Amino acid sequence: MITKLNVAAIYVLDMRRASVTFVRALEDSDLLRAGMHPRVGRVQVIELLHEWVYHDLNHVRQVTANVQALLWPQLGNLQQFYQQLKR
Repeated sequence: MITKLNVAAIYVLDMRRASVTFVRALEDSDLLRAGMHPRVGRVQVIELLHEWVYHDLNHVRQVTANVQALLWPQLGNLQQFYQQLKR
């Protein structure tokens, strides 16, 4: 069954593939190119790529935290293994 979520996921994956293809085609000299951002000033392409990875990892962290929050009540007495980590 095709749902709005499926369509959105396909779109995101297609955009990611296109972005990765674009990045792979960059030359070393392209990484040093820069532009002016209205809020933070001069930004190089390499900095944007690092921010992209950082941003994605933040989403991974958010997803992980949500999954852990859903699982936590189901651990029962085994929560004791993690009590020190939760403090």
